[in-house]
Amino acid sequence: MRVSTGRSLAAVAGMLVLTNAALAAVPEISFKVGAVALKLPQPSGFCPPSAQDAPMAAANANADPHNLTLATLLACNRSPEIRPWSNYVLIKTPNMLANGTYEKVETLDQMNAVFAGPNSPKFDDKMTDEIGTNTERAIGVRIEITGEYGYAGRDADCVYLAGPMQAQVVGKTVKGLIATCITVAGGKMIGVNLYQISAAPDMAALKAMKAQVRAIGLSIHR
Repeated sequence: MRVSTGRSLAAVAGMLVLTNAALAAVPEISFKVGAVALKLPQPSGFCPPSAQDAPMAAANANADPHNLTLATLLACNRSPEIRPWSNYVLIKTPNMLANGTYEKVETLDQMNAVFAGPNSPKFDDKMTDEIGTNTERAIGVRIEITGEYGYAGRDADCVYLAGPMQAQVVGKTVKGLIATCITVAGGKMIGVNLYQISAAPDMAALKAMKAQVRAIGLSIHR
């Protein structure tokens, strides 16, 4: 049986066209850091806030006076009975660094020294009180967060922070996990934060969460 080379090449070309079309169909989320426009292909399983969720997303961003929240992504088809959102991503950059330009390796070296050192930032009573004050100002509800979120390693692309946390909200305790990738994209310092809310957080999930925030961070481009 002879195989037609022309037909084989046509089939391969057709597959490439379909593959490129599928890639092109992935929507991108745009945001600016200072004067630099950046884009993020919408991560699989996450969606921009709906009209119903947009006010809470804006209030959540307003509750953080130290960082600009560049993008909020909520898990698509999330479980509606879990509040706050069961699985979501916040892309942030420090306010005071938004207009600077940063080199990746040097910046990650510096961030690693800050968070891996003996005087690294930790959640304490002062930080818990500040978060409570800021959330009460922004959304009218005091949320006090405590936990063991902290330095979780470094590779060529990210300095990682991760760990379990819990929030006291209107007399109720909400538990979860957070993983963060601090990276540089387009010359800008970016923090990709993934939150998973669960009644019984599984610490083993942090490894996959770190891989997920790294992948999101690497996908941000000009």
